[in-house]
Amino acid sequence: MPKLLSILSVGGTIGLATYLFMFSSLLGFPVSNPQAAASTAPLAGIETDSSGTVKSVLLVSAEHGGTVLNRSDAHAYLKINPGALKADYTFSVLWNNNPAATPSNLSKVSRVYDFKAKNSAGTNISDLEGRVQVCVVYDPNLMGSIVKENLRVYRHDGKEWKVLANTSLNAADHLVCGDTTHFSDFGVFGSTTASTPNVGGNL
Repeated sequence: MPKLLSILSVGGTIGLATYLFMFSSLLGFPVSNPQAAASTAPLAGIETDSSGTVKSVLLVSAEHGGTVLNRSDAHAYLKINPGALKADYTFSVLWNNNPAATPSNLSKVSRVYDFKAKNSAGTNISDLEGRVQVCVVYDPNLMGSIVKENLRVYRHDGKEWKVLANTSLNAADHLVCGDTTHFSDFGVFGSTTASTPNVGGNL
């Protein structure tokens, strides 16, 4: 079960039917048990279509904000706080199976995800007027001798990987988050040294 599910779901213990409903939704399967669907607390900030399928592409209003989840593995999401943006955007969080090379001084410990935004005219937007939060789950099996306190979310700016500002680490859930005002590819990287990577400017 993806750890992101427990982070995004409304608190409390869930039964087997609820568990299966949520698991099916995150994997993109339609709900097959109407009773389970009716008794399930909604995922916080996560929208579904009429079949109960979690949306990987979502229109988010500037007024209300929202959360967009990668439904392929439920290991990456984008959080937009109410009022953080000045306009409504359509966001998507998808896999990038052919990412840029990993820097020689870092090790990649997650998939790379392609975060996109489109305005009301359908034009791709790479620069946002406000900060949003990007969160990615890392794979503990890839850690090796990496110092977990050095894990950061990085963004590829078209030339190189740059670390995000305001990084937070939830080691229990293998989750790393950071703030950005730009959209492109994101992933979690770490190093074996005890030093903390320098944080770039307006990322």
